[in-house]
Amino acid sequence: NLYRFDGTDDRCVCPMEAEMAVPQWVFGATTYGFLSADLAVCAWTRDGAWTLGTVALHSGAVAAFAVPHTEIANVRIANGTVFYRGAAPTRPAALVALDPATGDAEEFYAPEEVALTA
Repeated sequence: NLYRFDGTDDRCVCPMEAEMAVPQWVFGATTYGFLSADLAVCAWTRDGAWTLGTVALHSGAVAAFAVPHTEIANVRIANGTVFYRGAAPTRPAALVALDPATGDAEEFYAPEEVALTA
């Protein structure tokens, strides 16, 4: 889960039955970023499905975004926009831009068609 160091001790910010990271041998992958000093955007997985949401770092309050993706990776934040790679069983992997104020997610790069062969 997500921990915060206050200068003398560390504490769990939002205890939950979920994983907020990928295996340590997966280098360069990020599952969180910061919108402000008190608000993080995090991806977490539970029962094989990923969720994207915010975590208030001082209170531990968690709020999930209603995005259509169940696989979420490479979370980045730039200029107040959340970017990530998202996919789902019925959607190929796409690059997504999310407005954290509204929760609106737009796939700005995705393959036009995925050809499946038997």
